[in-house]
Amino acid sequence: MKTEFSNLLTLTLDWLAMTFKGETNREKDFCDLYARIAPISDETPRNGYNSATKDGNGVVCMWNADREEMGLHVIFAGSALRNIFERTGISQRDLVKAALYSGGRITRLDIAKDAQNVVCNLGAIWDCIQNKDNKGTARTFSTIEDHKGNRTIYIGSRQSEKFARIYDKRGQLDVKGTTWYRYELETKGMVARSFASLLVSIEDWTGAFDEMAISMLSLEASRDYKAFFTDGTVLVGIPKIEKQSDTETWIEAQVMPAVVKWYAEHRDSEAVALLRRMLDLIERQN
Repeated sequence: MKTEFSNLLTLTLDWLAMTFKGETNREKDFCDLYARIAPISDETPRNGYNSATKDGNGVVCMWNADREEMGLHVIFAGSALRNIFERTGISQRDLVKAALYSGGRITRLDIAKDAQNVVCNLGAIWDCIQNKDNKGTARTFSTIEDHKGNRTIYIGSRQSEKFARIYDKRGQLDVKGTTWYRYELETKGMVARSFASLLVSIEDWTGAFDEMAISMLSLEASRDYKAFFTDGTVLVGIPKIEKQSDTETWIEAQVMPAVVKWYAEHRDSEAVALLRRMLDLIERQN
């Protein structure tokens, strides 16, 4: 039987990074589809790279023109992933599959589980950790609170290949609404590549997330911690739109130019006429 929380949990691919060494057709095809969408703008390079760009979805590509051995590093942050899923319709599983078989080497993969409309006292979870109630493998923990009292709990070492954090997502965004807590798993190196292979091979990501999370932090007596783990299938959801400016940027950079170009070539376009009628109707109603 599913608990009352079952339909309030979603899983999200929250970060994907990979490195290509030596240009191949598979790399070109993958990047053309997912990392080189116009408009392309300059980006500040980091981590030893001296050149970087950001595409229309927010995907960052970095390389070092003086050190070819560093290859091409491609980063899909949460906002870029959200744009790709919403605009292309590709599933999160299929994007991981495309990345895995692109010829590149996955260097980081993060999965986040969001719990909304649930009771979750992060302070109580931290108390259980402090009381050494953990039956998992993690031995390093820390916590911080911001000036508004929003807590983040860190599980494991940031330098290791498995790291996790639990925090109040609504508090971080400073938005109103229902409760929203996020549990993020950050994997790197061999763990990230193994995790990617697992996610491609299974339909339901819930078991994979839960197994890794609980293996690191297992608090059997904590009802608050259990809010993240339920019976039944948890939906894989599109990352949330966190800022209105993200949508505005997309409309200005891609939607408007596409509509203008289409109308210039097809003055009798029924789609453009319908758009005009809908906007006029909204204006009259307001």
